[in-house]
Amino acid sequence: YPRRPAFPLQTYLNPRIVTYSKAKESDWEGCLSIPGFRGKVPRSKQVTFEVLAPDGRLVRKTVRGFEARVVQHEVDHLNGFFYIDRMADFKSWTHLEEFNQRQRTNIKS
Repeated sequence: YPRRPAFPLQTYLNPRIVTYSKAKESDWEGCLSIPGFRGKVPRSKQVTFEVLAPDGRLVRKTVRGFEARVVQHEVDHLNGFFYIDRMADFKSWTHLEEFNQRQRTNIKS
C-alpha cells in the first residue's frame, strides 16, 4: 500500500480487540489469501487490542488509521473471516489490474 503510512513490524501472540471506535471509514483492502483482487471494506478508525509479546508480557495498545485497519484485518483471519466477509457490498470488488488503472498504482499482488 504505497500511499499509506508505514508502521514498524510487530510480532504478537493471541491478539484480541477489546474496543472498536464507533467512527468507521471505508477503504481498499486486498489479501494474499485472495490474490489479485481489491474491495472497499468499512473498518473502525481506531481500535484497542491486547496481545502477548514474544517475551510473555501482556501488551495493550491503541492504534488509529491504516494500522488499525491492518490489525482488524489480521485479527479477522484468526477468527475465520476474510475482508470480503466485511465488505458492505460487492460493487467495489475489482480485479487488481482494473484497480491499478483506476487508482493509478502498480501493485503486483
